[in-house]
Amino acid sequence: MRSLLVGFALAILAAPVRGSAAEPLHEVAVLKSDSLALYASAVAGFSAECRTEVTEFDLREDPARADRIVKELKSRKPSLIFALGPLAANTAKRAFEDVPIVFAMVPNWEKYGLEAKNVTGVALQRPVRTQLDTLKALAQGTKRVGVIFNPRYSATVVEAASDAAKALGLQLVASKVESPEEVPAVLQALAGKVDALWMIADRAVATPEAVQAIIKLALEKKVPVFALSEQQVKDGALVSLSPNYTAIGQQAGRIANRILEDRATPGTMVVAQPDGLDIAINLTTAKQIGAECNLALEIFKFAAKQGYPIRVFE
Repeated sequence: MRSLLVGFALAILAAPVRGSAAEPLHEVAVLKSDSLALYASAVAGFSAECRTEVTEFDLREDPARADRIVKELKSRKPSLIFALGPLAANTAKRAFEDVPIVFAMVPNWEKYGLEAKNVTGVALQRPVRTQLDTLKALAQGTKRVGVIFNPRYSATVVEAASDAAKALGLQLVASKVESPEEVPAVLQALAGKVDALWMIADRAVATPEAVQAIIKLALEKKVPVFALSEQQVKDGALVSLSPNYTAIGQQAGRIANRILEDRATPGTMVVAQPDGLDIAINLTTAKQIGAECNLALEIFKFAAKQGYPIRVFE
């Protein structure tokens, strides 16, 4: 009898444990639009939070490759797809109606038609009202904010920003361009009409050449530029308020846990606003435009109060 009990106990111990390392309860497919460092940061954050096995697939911005990877994913039957970037998010939404999808790193995600019963995600940008509110808090003397945009890409964003600016007591001075080559001329027309320049993720304006033109004229006219990225601050913009990509990945991981463990329905979950924010400031630029004492101090105070990391360049 004793030998039977011992044999039974050994059989139980040898059996695979559901959810253990030997047999993962879930498999998550990470679908990346391309091999970008910012995507890698988001994946690192996601993997730190999401309590399951993660397998990465890189589309390399290639629709044909995307079709091949979709076939592989359908054979693997993942429990959830974490889609990074527009191509990955659109590919996942079109191909999978019965697999939960969490997207991230999609600029202006609303324009991609990602709403579906199996889809939710984390926005890349904060609402324009929050962005302008932050700008006002940092540059308290600002009344007229200039923005350059192409209506094909950013008409909805600028319209919302105009309404938000009015509510905050600001005036949004919006100038249209059709191509990056038009940016320098439009900038000259804005000179003397704005107190600050606010850059948005517009494909006609966020090119390296257009950004350099914006920074050059802003320095000449002593106008602060609120940029999109830390790199633009390195290049001479005064300050950037950019998403923390690792924090976005962590948010997505927590959302995935709710879906996988708590059986939350993605389509009923509101797309989350990004929690983290990285701030960068160029002190040389602050000195050149005469903002070293006041505006720079406000930026440091704001970062300390909100608990945001700040990078300083000279």
